Amino acid sequence: MDDSKANQNESNLTFVEKVQYGLNDIELRDKLCVSGYLRENAINKHNMDIPAGIINYCVIFLFFVDERDFYLGNLHKLETTRSRNKHRWTMFISTSKTKLIPPKTIKRVRYYLHPTFSPPEKTVYESPFYLRRLGWGTFIVEAKIIFEDKYKRNDCFASHYLSFGSYASITQINLDQNERDGLITKTKDYQFQKAKDYPVES
Repeated sequence: MDDSKANQNESNLTFVEKVQYGLNDIELRDKLCVSGYLRENAINKHNMDIPAGIINYCVIFLFFVDERDFYLGNLHKLETTRSRNKHRWTMFISTSKTKLIPPKTIKRVRYYLHPTFSPPEKTVYESPFYLRRLGWGTFIVEAKIIFEDKYKRNDCFASHYLSFGSYASITQINLDQNERDGLITKTKDYQFQKAKDYPVES
């Protein structure tokens, strides 16, 4: 079965089927840790065992990841300096358009900056994939997003026009954009004037 058919079949699954699919994808080590902890406490404190179905729900609650939307964006802070490089900006990826939530399904992100930056390309490995720079002008930042293998998602490309007019700015990522050539920001962008408008989830 090719990837396109697999992705289509996955999108047509019911919630229960997605849960079962997700349960199969969770590491055995994690399942055993949850199962051992719950059963030990149940036996020691209540002299009873816990049904496997309840344990499975606990495993799903702790480890199941269902990330559907992703946003590429930047935070901005104006520095007090005589230099024209007074704009401190930070690229990131979030799974929410209301607050900065680090993705769990992405393995790494490769950013493509303006050629005046050295180096003009940078790969970041830790979610939410912060990339911090200081500059004076805006431009389109492109990114290649590589997902963790176990989530069976194709790599995709995204772009975001840097914004210095607000605290945060985000652009929704089109997960079907599998080539960098012809990459244009067509999706809606969102602006947030203050830090409280787009909080960072710790």
